[in-house]
Amino acid sequence: MNENKKLIPTIVIVLVAVVFGSTSAYAEKAIPGDPLYTMKLNVNEKVAGIFSVTKEEKAEWQERLVERRLDEATKLVSGNKFNKKDRVILENQIKGQIEVFSANVKELSLNDNTSTNSKDLNTRLEAALQAYKSVLDTLSTNNTINADTKSQAVILLTTIDSSSLIANNNKIEIANTTIDTGVDSASTLAKKDEASSALSSIKLLYQKNKLKLSLTKQKEIDSNLAVAENYILEGEKLITSGDYTNVISKYTSAINTIDEIQLSLVSNVIKGDIEDDIGVGRNHEDDDEEEDDD
Repeated sequence: MNENKKLIPTIVIVLVAVVFGSTSAYAEKAIPGDPLYTMKLNVNEKVAGIFSVTKEEKAEWQERLVERRLDEATKLVSGNKFNKKDRVILENQIKGQIEVFSANVKELSLNDNTSTNSKDLNTRLEAALQAYKSVLDTLSTNNTINADTKSQAVILLTTIDSSSLIANNNKIEIANTTIDTGVDSASTLAKKDEASSALSSIKLLYQKNKLKLSLTKQKEIDSNLAVAENYILEGEKLITSGDYTNVISKYTSAINTIDEIQLSLVSNVIKGDIEDDIGVGRNHEDDDEEEDDD
């Protein structure tokens, strides 16, 4: 996913703040219950959404809106002031945004032979949902959180689980629309190129974010990368045999492994950013394992 495209909504919101003054800028920090929250939804975000023109841009913006709602929920829970009214507001927003996201992604997948963008968009949404679920789950078990906040957080977690299932089903549907039933030399080479390109992309993404991950997560990703590389090597050894079905199976296994790596990596990076934002550290299990490795 193009990093510059992801910055467009943020830049637009900054421009909105300039045009509408400091009030709009303050509204960006608003959460449900704050006087400026309505302005954040109906002015800042609506104006920013106008600049999302293509199906891909619209889907990216809807995914970003889901993250913004979950970010607000996280702040309410960590601030010990998450009530039923605010939960319902956020749940309705999240459900609506995911519906629009899904519609755009499905249409995008039908117009894109490789559906790479569609798959990446779904992976990003799934990763964000997993990351926020993990953080909210941790916060909801904190002894300093009051009973009402805990109960509302638990209900929201159920919603996130349902939303995560929708995102995963979208990914499966996209994968099913891109299955090549013709197994020949050309389709085998195409699958090889897809697997090799995916491996190069995930390695680059991993190197960019490696220092944000715990040593435990790094070891897990290193291990899975080795598995993916081995699948590709096995495919290359078989390719001269003419057993194209088996070759494609190897490359498909490599791609599936890489998809799992991407989901885990992105989810953990998002989770780390959330924890930094609300002042929650990494869990002690990771820290203890890192000390043992030293």
